Amino acid sequence: MTSLDRLTRAEIRRRIHQYTPTTPPIPDAVRAQLRAAAVLVPLLKRESKWHLLLTRRAEQVGNHKGQVAFPGGAMEPQDASLEVTAVRETAEELDIPPEFVNVAGRLPAQVVISGFLVTPVVAFLPSSVRFRPAPAEIARVFTVPLTWVANPKHVSLVAVHMWLDIEYPVYRYRPYQGEIIWGLTARIIQSLVRALRQGNAGDLKKAFN
Repeated sequence: MTSLDRLTRAEIRRRIHQYTPTTPPIPDAVRAQLRAAAVLVPLLKRESKWHLLLTRRAEQVGNHKGQVAFPGGAMEPQDASLEVTAVRETAEELDIPPEFVNVAGRLPAQVVISGFLVTPVVAFLPSSVRFRPAPAEIARVFTVPLTWVANPKHVSLVAVHMWLDIEYPVYRYRPYQGEIIWGLTARIIQSLVRALRQGNAGDLKKAFN
C-alpha cells in the first residue's frame, strides 16, 4: 500500500486545510467577472485504496458535453455556501443523499474560460455508496485510484493558457478505462495531489510540449 493510500481521513483533512498553493491569488477584479460554481471531489475507499469518483457528462448538456468531470455546477441564490452547492449538485446528478457526504475542505478556486470560478470541495463518501445518475446529465460514473492519478507518468502538461490575465496549465491524462481526464478536472486533481503530498505533485516540466 502506498503512502497516499495510508492517509486517514483526519490526515487528508489536515493536509487540505494546510495547503498553500504556489500560484498567485485571483485578483478581485477578475473574480467580479466570473460566476461562482463548485464541484465535489469525492474520495472513497475501494479494497483499502483511495479512489476518486468521476463522471462523464452526457452529450446533451449545455457545457462540457461528453467530458469527464466531477459532479457540480453553478452556485444558486439559495445556496448558503459553495459546500452546499457542491453537495446539492451531487445529489441532483447522482442521487447521493447529502447526509452521505462528509466534507473535508476546499482546494484553491480555478478559473475556466466558460466564465466560472470553480471551487473544488473535497469530500468523503462511504465505500458502499450507491448512485443513480441523472440520464439527462450523466452518461457514466466510474472511479480511478488516487495513486494512478498521482503518478506523473500518467499525466502531461500539454499547454499553458492566459485568460483574464490569469495563467493556467492544461493537463491531460493517459486514457483510463477508455476515459480521458483533462482540462479543469485534471487541474483539480493535480491540485489535490499537491495538497496531499504537501506541495509536490511531481515534475511535469519535461512533459511540456
